[in-house]
Amino acid sequence: MEDNGTYLMGSEAHSGDLLHLEYLILGIIDQLTRDHHHSDIWISKGLKDIGELLGLERAYIKLTDQNFVLKNQPFLWSRIEADCRLIPQYTMETLKGDILHFTDNSTIRTILPMNLQNRAIGYMGFESESCPVILTNENIAILQIFNKLITHILDQNNKYQILSRNEEKFRKLFYYGADMIFVNRIREGGLPGPIIEANNLVLDKLGYTRDELFSTNLPKLGMPVELEKMETILPALLSGEIVCYEMVFFSKGGAQIPVEIYALMFELDYEKAVITVARDITERKKIERKLIENNEQLKKMLSKLELAQKQMIQQEKLACIGQLAAGIAHEVNNPLGFVSSNFETMKKYCSHFKETMAAYRNCIQHISSENTSAEIQYLLDLEKKNSIEFILSDHGELFNDVEDGLKRINEIILVF
Repeated sequence: MEDNGTYLMGSEAHSGDLLHLEYLILGIIDQLTRDHHHSDIWISKGLKDIGELLGLERAYIKLTDQNFVLKNQPFLWSRIEADCRLIPQYTMETLKGDILHFTDNSTIRTILPMNLQNRAIGYMGFESESCPVILTNENIAILQIFNKLITHILDQNNKYQILSRNEEKFRKLFYYGADMIFVNRIREGGLPGPIIEANNLVLDKLGYTRDELFSTNLPKLGMPVELEKMETILPALLSGEIVCYEMVFFSKGGAQIPVEIYALMFELDYEKAVITVARDITERKKIERKLIENNEQLKKMLSKLELAQKQMIQQEKLACIGQLAAGIAHEVNNPLGFVSSNFETMKKYCSHFKETMAAYRNCIQHISSENTSAEIQYLLDLEKKNSIEFILSDHGELFNDVEDGLKRINEIILVF
């Protein structure tokens, strides 16, 4: 390389029209700025125009950064249409300099590394083989500016491509989500504004068209389950919290759809908006109702079991009382038997005593000397007849037995 430029082939090569090159590059940048959707086309056309203007044979851009969406996009112009040579590969260590010049057989290459925030993302190359060309320092300076602008544009385009892909993913998640999703504006004072977007499930579930939805707001689609809770929901939502509550949506056909709402405020196009996710909880409510019914049935069954248990306990108590009464009757019956028996004997004894005593009294009243022996003999015969001697010897034991029987009955009564 000489002081006045970089030789690509021979000393007779011309440097090109610098002004024309500047205008050409400005035109390329202008097109890229206005139409970033077709940046690959405009970059490839720009390489062609620069190559033809400077009399080169090949011009290309090779992206080496794996984070670039366009890393596999070929940016290549070749004067020879059938040229199938690959773009040369360079390592990051090779690309540390600002400008690299290589001579490979009869091909001379000028390589401009494409650096982004101290990171090499690729390189721009210019080649000449069969025609004498000199790239002057002015040419290279302009190409370096072009290289930096293209690097910046590719970086912005790469970010745009990534955002577009992410936006497409989120758009699919939004429109084809398993839950109903709404986006609505927030009016002054925090009141809910009109719905500005809704996913496909909203249309399927509620039966409205998008135009019909966009002419209303979320509260008009149903009513909250707990009205008193809404007094705290709105302030929490406006403060940036994720709020959760239940509503009942009414479809266009009048069907009621219970939903669980999750809502969050965010900024959309410099205005406050709310994204609302509404999950259909119809099946959950059916299960809850079924659980409540089952619980009520279990309560009734439990009440019946408790009643049956009380009845069984009462029956067992009555059975025990019956057994106890039978035992008491048995225990009382024994002393009562001999008390009753002795009582009858005592009645008989008393009758004999009465008879004997009456005889004694009658004898005393009518006794005389003439018939004394006869009266005495009558009394003796009466004592013998009434077993007075036995009664006198037996009545003590009889009273003892009666007294013992009465004590036993008294003890039994005191126990119970």
